[in-house]
Amino acid sequence: MSGNGYLRTACDYVHLNPVRAGLLPPSERLLAYPWSRFGAYLAAAAAHRPGWIVAAELQRLGWTETELAARRKRDPLKLALATRLRQETTLSLKAMAKRVQLGTAKGANTNLHNWMRAQTLQRPAQTHPDL
Repeated sequence: MSGNGYLRTACDYVHLNPVRAGLLPPSERLLAYPWSRFGAYLAAAAAHRPGWIVAAELQRLGWTETELAARRKRDPLKLALATRLRQETTLSLKAMAKRVQLGTAKGANTNLHNWMRAQTLQRPAQTHPDL
């Protein structure tokens, strides 16, 4: 890919054509347009999102799949990746634990909750500027 956003621009153009052409009344959603594959496009993107997130995080961290597997289940960076998957996807806990190699879903759930609780406690308390 060229990285200049051409593919996204082309996809937006194709998917938004019914709107631009006035084939949909303003109150109707694009997903309701019967000759559009926009819904399937969104569903496919949602299905691939977990893989994209993991790939991006591995690249950012400079890890390979082997290094991800070798890290302990309570590794803070591994738990941060799992937390991002939980927040940004509909991946089940079992599937997320398997993908990030956190062991069983039950163990992953415990480790994630403990890690997230620790993160919350480490943040400074938010104070209202008017107080």
